[in-house]
Amino acid sequence: MEEKNSREKIYATAKEVFYAEGYIKGTIKKIAERAQVPQGLVTYYFKTKDQLVSMILKDFYRSIQNRVDSYSELNITNSLYRQIVVSHIYYEILLSNENNCVFFKELRQKKHSNYEMLREVTDVVYWNYIEDFNLSISKQEFDIFMVMQSAARRDFFINYFEDRWKLSIPDIVNIIEAIVPRLFRIDQNVVDSCLFQGQNIVREINTEGICFLV
Repeated sequence: MEEKNSREKIYATAKEVFYAEGYIKGTIKKIAERAQVPQGLVTYYFKTKDQLVSMILKDFYRSIQNRVDSYSELNITNSLYRQIVVSHIYYEILLSNENNCVFFKELRQKKHSNYEMLREVTDVVYWNYIEDFNLSISKQEFDIFMVMQSAARRDFFINYFEDRWKLSIPDIVNIIEAIVPRLFRIDQNVVDSCLFQGQNIVREINTEGICFLV
C-alpha cells in the first residue's frame, strides 16, 4: 500500500509541476523536491520524465474515451466518429488553458510526437478504422501510415504555435482527424459526415471532471 501511495503521490505531483513549470523546466529534481521524496524514488517508479509524460497523456486520453463511451444514447456509430468526438474534447482542454497549452507547445518544440507517447492507445483506435470500414491495409502499410501521420501532426502544431495560422479548435480537429482517413483512403463523404456530426454531438457531452494536468 505504501509503495502504491508513493507512486501515486509522485504522479500527482508531477502533474502539478508540469502545470506550473511547463515541460522543459518541469524536471525530475523539481518533482522530487515538491513531493518531498528522494530523486531516486521518482526514477525508480518512472525511469524518465518522458515515461511520466506518456502516462499522463494516456490517462488523459483514456478518461476522454471513457466519458464519450458513457454516452451510449448518442449513437456514435463507428471508430472514426468516436475519435473525432474524443479529439474535440482533447484539444479543447489542451489548448484553451494557458498552462496546458504551454506544456503541449514545449513538448512539440522538443521534437516529441504525441503519437509516439500515445501509440499504445491510438494504434488500437486507428486499427479499428480498418475493421469498421473493411479496408485492405497490411501491418507494414499501417506502420508506415502511422509514422507519416505522426510527422504531419507534429509539423502542423509547430507551425500553429508559431502563429502561422489562426485556427479554432473545430478547425484543428477537422484538419488533424482527416489525416489518417485520407491515408487509409476512406470515402471523403463519410469522413466529412463524421467531422460534421462530431462537431455537433460533442456539445452534448459533459466534460466536467476531465483534466489534463490539474
